[in-house]
Amino acid sequence: MKDFLKEIIRLWWVEGGVALKNPKSEASIKALRTILREDLDFPNEAIEYIIENIKNPITHFVSDTTSSSGINVGKNQSAVSAKLHPDWDDEDDEDDGDLNEAEKFSAIKNDTKNRTDFGSKEAKDAAIAAGTHTDINKDAGDAEEDDSTEEETPEEKLAREKAEEKAAEPEFDKAAQMDMMTAAEKDSEGKEEPKTPSNKEVKSSIDKFKEFLNSEQLKALELEGRRKVKRLKELDSLRDSFSELTDEVRNTSSVIFAKGQTYEGRPNSGIGKNVLGYLDVKTLSENKEYLLKAYGDGSAKHIKKFVRDSRSVNVSEDYVNSAFDLLPDSFQKALSGKGMTGDDGKGKHFLGYITEDGNVTSDKNDPSIKKDTAGNLEVKRGNPPSKDRGKFVWRAILEQGGKDPYTGLPLDLANIDLEHTIAFDNNDNGEPTEQDYLNREHDDNIIICATNINQKKSNLSMKDFIESQVDVQSGKSESEFTVRDDAYSAVNNVASQTEQKAGLMIEEGKLKKGLTSKVLKESFSIDDKTYDDARDTFKEVVKNKRDQKKISTLKSELGKDTLMAMGLGRGLTKKSGRGTVKLSSDNLYRGFLLSMADNPDRQDEYKEEWENARKVGNSDKFRLAGKGQKGMISYLIDKGLISDSVLKDKKMGKVFQNALKEIYDEVSDRYILVD
Repeated sequence: MKDFLKEIIRLWWVEGGVALKNPKSEASIKALRTILREDLDFPNEAIEYIIENIKNPITHFVSDTTSSSGINVGKNQSAVSAKLHPDWDDEDDEDDGDLNEAEKFSAIKNDTKNRTDFGSKEAKDAAIAAGTHTDINKDAGDAEEDDSTEEETPEEKLAREKAEEKAAEPEFDKAAQMDMMTAAEKDSEGKEEPKTPSNKEVKSSIDKFKEFLNSEQLKALELEGRRKVKRLKELDSLRDSFSELTDEVRNTSSVIFAKGQTYEGRPNSGIGKNVLGYLDVKTLSENKEYLLKAYGDGSAKHIKKFVRDSRSVNVSEDYVNSAFDLLPDSFQKALSGKGMTGDDGKGKHFLGYITEDGNVTSDKNDPSIKKDTAGNLEVKRGNPPSKDRGKFVWRAILEQGGKDPYTGLPLDLANIDLEHTIAFDNNDNGEPTEQDYLNREHDDNIIICATNINQKKSNLSMKDFIESQVDVQSGKSESEFTVRDDAYSAVNNVASQTEQKAGLMIEEGKLKKGLTSKVLKESFSIDDKTYDDARDTFKEVVKNKRDQKKISTLKSELGKDTLMAMGLGRGLTKKSGRGTVKLSSDNLYRGFLLSMADNPDRQDEYKEEWENARKVGNSDKFRLAGKGQKGMISYLIDKGLISDSVLKDKKMGKVFQNALKEIYDEVSDRYILVD
């Protein structure tokens, strides 16, 4: 019975919102009538009876105790529920001894010692709590037991009516509305509160989590109809599932959720963005023994244990789903597309487990997951982007406590990647089989780590990754890392200026009017000089040979940036079908732009044909042979879109000739010239 009333109140609150500060208001009554009819399917007679009782509260008994309302009311019922369900079996209705039906809702007025009959137990209790009345059962020996009640004074009547009016209100007041307390939280009132986290970040995140819920609840109340109902249910689900987490999990989950709310997209790529930093190398070096042991021989047994140990936090499916649904759309989208593999992974991406009712869960401990004849959990597979994929990735982040399993450092949610612990394309034991791909694209092989760690580990085994990326830098001091990072930052400032220059040359998706090939060529030369000077300066500052070599390869990409500023694609799909790679030289982009500048009236044609050329390069015929660039450049030349002045230029002409011979190299991840 109590649960039924709570559900009515919840639905009424969802529909009526802040109007319920006055349950008798027109807006509140309208909201109640709506939910009783549409959500609970009450008959009109019952609805009107309830509405009438709220507008004009009835008591079970009149002052003349020789006559009653005729309604048989159970201990946990009101007159309304008794009217609606006269045959309701009130399991909690116990024998009240010698108390007659009237005395169950009566109390003794303290100053007059007269008996007052209330409309409900709640009204009676409210009067007793206010100190104006005493339970009749306690004072039965002292109170005079008459068959009638003395006529109420005006003051007594007013006190009784106020108590009854208060009891008729929903189970929340203005303060409760601001706190947005749910039924689950009300049930937990009086229980010991979890200890306040000592960690300032955790405490702040829990506060932000509560502020988020309160703020979103208030926003939701301004929505209309079903949109409002849907949003409020989502928020209630999040609050309820969050409250059911253990204290420790609640603390870490609130931190992760708070970080997720601040997601603004992945940062623009920059030179040195994916290098390992001082803390990365330091923590990887410290964890080296553990990582090598955990990875072991790379067998499924070793990797499964490593993944389970890395994702050891228990999180309910309800919380995973409700929290994911309230993450920013951009973050949901990013999570839903994580870990996309190439051609060999098409249709094989892990999306979750299939339950007996045909739904999908990311919780491998769900007892309702179907099993195949061999007793293995049945898996749903498909391709990202997928909401199921996004929820699975979100679960992994939560299960990791928001930490990178390799370094133990907190994850920056704007820079995370899905990591196949055994790389999807790893060929240490020969070319991967179909079953290898299925095993690697599985819950038991997946963790979430920092983007730079993922990029540097790539298809390497743990041993090769440690030796080639960590050990070679473990002797560098923190100051050396700082100098290097500052140098990269300075280089990226130069690169940023190049992007700004590119934008200044474009207007409404085309080269600005009057921008001739001569002016454009001069712009390219000036930017090249800027990079030459920057390289010389940085090589003097950075002493480490590895970093010097990296910086020495830095070149202007004004051609590529200008092309992208026009809205055109910069590169080609890799041989594997996973990711893209830029053309081998910026002069290929520049040559195309210079040719376009020589034909200003044909810019729309040039733009269209550029994309057609990319389609040719991305076709299986060229891509799978590693000759995507050759297919693309050949198309542009054959169409007459590369001017003679470019092809006959000593430097640029050679670049275009070489482009027709270059092959995509998977190790260096670029097109290289092959003799």
